[in-house]
Amino acid sequence: MVLVGAALYLAVEMLAEVGWEALRAQLLGAEPVWLAAVVGVLLCRWLVWNERWRAALAAVGVTVARRRSFFAIAAAAALNHLTPSFRVFGGLVRARYVTVPPHAFATSYGAVLFDQLANQAVAAVLAASAFVGVTWHLGRTGEATAAVVALTALVLLVPLLHRHFKRRGLLPWSGSEGSSPGRLGRRLRPLAEHGREVLDTVRRLLARRGLLLGVGSLGLLLAGFNLLAAWLSFVALGATVAPLWVFFAVSLGITLGAVSGTPGGGLTTEAAMVTCYTLLGVEPRLALAAAILYRGLHYAQVVLLGVPALVVLETLHRSHRELPSPDRRSPQPPADSR
Repeated sequence: MVLVGAALYLAVEMLAEVGWEALRAQLLGAEPVWLAAVVGVLLCRWLVWNERWRAALAAVGVTVARRRSFFAIAAAAALNHLTPSFRVFGGLVRARYVTVPPHAFATSYGAVLFDQLANQAVAAVLAASAFVGVTWHLGRTGEATAAVVALTALVLLVPLLHRHFKRRGLLPWSGSEGSSPGRLGRRLRPLAEHGREVLDTVRRLLARRGLLLGVGSLGLLLAGFNLLAAWLSFVALGATVAPLWVFFAVSLGITLGAVSGTPGGGLTTEAAMVTCYTLLGVEPRLALAAAILYRGLHYAQVVLLGVPALVVLETLHRSHRELPSPDRRSPQPPADSR
């Protein structure tokens, strides 16, 4: 709520300083050719995201049509932009729409959770790098050095803690007696078993180094398309900004938007981007117009692709679920042997 309040305050102050009419005129003056380029680059993100998730699904033996997984992602994105759920609901829906027998829902959701972790890991690395770069550029060398030291310590500490907890059986998937489903109540036991299956799927995926390298590369490619679309938004407005500034603003904006809890990171992402741009010397009206253009086209794609996909996939899922299974169909009368 603090981040949302700060974002609202910054948005009001920025609009008061820039002026709505001047901002509107600048947005209407965007070049259609470059706008089309932004739309095309943003569409490429969906394709890369789909391939990254399909790599995780394939690694656990889940096969699904490329078109279905693509629209499942679009539907999940639409739901995440409608609910302040830290992407929980979207992840559950994404797994639901690709789960078909004989695969279990927990396996599909494990692949979704792995994909979300991979995405957040790349975003965190980029945001940390951007924070160091921005603070260094602003002359705050002390903060930049402290951030580098803290990040280095974290990278070194995580493997040590993992080994320590693993030896003591304290990891969620380690199978310790204290967390055994058998010790839980009858109502909680099925939920615990599903949770253990999800975590076991994530563990198996994390153990595959080749897969980690592949999804990491696709994650960087996806981030690259985000940065390119944001940079082209400035070009569409007839301006040029250093790509490094775009990297700083977009990386920090997306990460702050993700942790803010607002639907789809709305408002907080844009506020963080505009603030970063202005700190780096970009003219406020141009910074605000570029952020609105980039994020506005992003939201438009989420709505135009995701909402119809959500409706269609939910309808198909419900109709498939209501079909009688083979063992529940009414028995057929025996054939006449005469």
